[in-house]
Parts: sequence; structure tokens; C-alpha cells
Amino acid sequence: MSDRATKTITDQSAVVMTATTTGTGWLVERYNEATVTIDVTAEVGTVTLDATVQTSPDNSIWATHTAFSQ
Repeated sequence: MSDRATKTITDQSAVVMTATTTGTGWLVERYNEATVTIDVTAEVGTVTLDATVQTSPDNSIWATHTAFSQ
């Protein structure tokens, strides 16, 4: 039995994105690690998929934690 707290978070599920999109923030202070899954089901034309995970102590000032580029 694991003593790790886990939670599945889904953001922007089943939506068409045509420009830069910003998701919502989540309170994650109970967690020590994360697994990020980006599921792209289709693309049209020439696109890029870059994702950035940011952290904030107050939900106002943000700093980049991790960045994924295509």
C-alpha cells in the first residue's frame, strides 16, 4: 500500500484550441511529485505543441517549473 497522495486533474478536456491557451491553477501542496500527460488527438495544418508547468506561492506571481517543447 502506497502512502503517496494522488489526484487526477483534467484541464481543457475535449476542446479545440486555435491559439495560446492558459489553464487554471490547482492547489498541489499535498503532493511531492506529478505526472503530466498531454493527449493530442488531432491537428490541422502547421502547429506547435509547447507546454509549460508553472508554480506560484500566491496564485498571482508565477515562475516556470518545467517546459515541454515538441
